[in-house]
Amino acid sequence: MPVSRLLMDRELSQALDGVPMTPNGAFDLTDIPATRAAFRAQAESIAESEPDDPSAITEEHRVSRADGPDVLVRLLRPATAQGPLPVMLWFHGGGQVLGFAAQDDPWLKRLGSRLGCAVAVAAAATAFQPSVGLR
Repeated sequence: MPVSRLLMDRELSQALDGVPMTPNGAFDLTDIPATRAAFRAQAESIAESEPDDPSAITEEHRVSRADGPDVLVRLLRPATAQGPLPVMLWFHGGGQVLGFAAQDDPWLKRLGSRLGCAVAVAAAATAFQPSVGLR
């Protein structure tokens, strides 16, 4: 176990075990599709282990762009909210290489419900992956 793992929360350390890493502890990007698949599987496994939060609802919208393909936007909204709400725009982590729009849903649902706001998450194309309009 690398020294940095000794100081890491045990559950976070276990989560990283499912992600391909290089010997120096960095994400292994020699096979980007495989690393993305492993990262997604790990994130989905974590999300499935948490009960769905009934205090929030999820909507998906396609937003048109003048300069390219539509963008999928996930809107997480407190279930009891009526009328307009403030909106927090969330960009998932992953450095445009890893990650996906729904990866933080459990946490964002709780956050939006506690703050009384909706949370919008745009699904962005990742690096090394052309957008649909460029194919």
